[in-house]
Amino acid sequence: MKLEMMFGSPSDELYVLPGIQRFTAEHPDIAVGVHYASADNTPGKVQDKAQQIWRSESPKVLISGAGMSNVLTGVVKQYANIEDLVIGIPIYDEATKGLSSFLATSERPPRNPVLTTPPSRLTKTIL
Repeated sequence: MKLEMMFGSPSDELYVLPGIQRFTAEHPDIAVGVHYASADNTPGKVQDKAQQIWRSESPKVLISGAGMSNVLTGVVKQYANIEDLVIGIPIYDEATKGLSSFLATSERPPRNPVLTTPPSRLTKTIL
């Protein structure tokens, strides 16, 4: 089994890397792929990576997150099949305390929701 993750930028590692490291240590039989691409700055890279990930067998699980508007999770979800699970992680930011990312994650794309984790400074421990 492989768990795929896509985040907006390497700066998100502050929030997600500790959880990824703990998860892989506790579940050595599950391969984890971590990708970085921005829906705003590198949309072609997001499309290429998402299509590559979704080409494999279904169902799949993909964890995605980005700060502020978190457009990334909605874009990634549009490439998913109905049986695939996309989990959105709103990344904490000082300006909105993670609220902007949480609202964007939980409301996109319309009529095709993603499972959304709570935004907090503790988001880095959720994985």
